[in-house]
Amino acid sequence: MKRLALLLAGCATAAPTSSPDAPTSLHAALPARLAITGGTGAITAKRYGADPARVALPITGGAIAIDDSAITGFQLQLAPIALDDTAALADIALTLRAPANTTLAWRDDDAATAHATLDVALAWSLSVDGSDLPLNGDALTLPVELALSGDGESVDAQLSIVAPGALWRWASLLELDDLALALNASNQPDPPEDLH
Repeated sequence: MKRLALLLAGCATAAPTSSPDAPTSLHAALPARLAITGGTGAITAKRYGADPARVALPITGGAIAIDDSAITGFQLQLAPIALDDTAALADIALTLRAPANTTLAWRDDDAATAHATLDVALAWSLSVDGSDLPLNGDALTLPVELALSGDGESVDAQLSIVAPGALWRWASLLELDDLALALNASNQPDPPEDLH
């Protein structure tokens, strides 16, 4: 009888398998911070004296933060991009300058879509014939389509950024046009803590 009482007492004090406060839906999991886990991108580069070229954008990382009414943070980092045999772009980063208001359209508690306009700062370096020129502080306006899914514990996002036409120009030496990005993001692994 004593052994039975001890066994029942042990069962009564066993730790729960999950926290009672854990969100049980995507809707309940917001606000969320997601790490950009991959994707594809391309842009058209026009350098003075050379033919325009469609250049792949190698995505190396980034993050997005979102709540019910805004994209509150966004960062994107790219690997160096060779424009031709003598010129390349390096240290490329996009950072959200201010929250982007948006309205989530909920299909149900575990799926939503939205669109917004991102006001981002562009930082990079231009390397020509071995000489590096930092280019920081340029402002870009980018439209984004966002699809969210998840179950509370996991939150996933697909972001589409398509900006046709001229995007950025440096004097008459370099022009970037027709940006296209398709990004995947998730709250696993954890996004960086300094997201803004």
